[in-house]
Amino acid sequence: MIQGRTHLGRECKVGSAAAFIADCYSEFINDFKLGTGKTKDFVGVLNALELTNGTALFVANDADKNLTQASRNVANVFVTTGESLNTYDVLRSDKLVFTRGAFEKVEARLNKE
Repeated sequence: MIQGRTHLGRECKVGSAAAFIADCYSEFINDFKLGTGKTKDFVGVLNALELTNGTALFVANDADKNLTQASRNVANVFVTTGESLNTYDVLRSDKLVFTRGAFEKVEARLNKE
């Protein structure tokens, strides 16, 4: 379910927006797939990542029907893709969880601007 979890520290460095996101309050996972759209499975993932307090934003590589269905009944958890991530979503969330592919898409978008 969750592979290659990496936790980054909270020491923020001034630089690009992508570096700020990565350095300040993000979790990175190599891949994130739910076998079913059950909320119970998703809550288990939240507990494993210790994301039970505050708001969390999951940024997936592509739209995933199971992830969307499983997360829609969980309070203070939002799901988006790397292509549709916006500033408001980032600022309202206490914790961001990116798949590697999604973060690469966000980084590529930010480097174009």
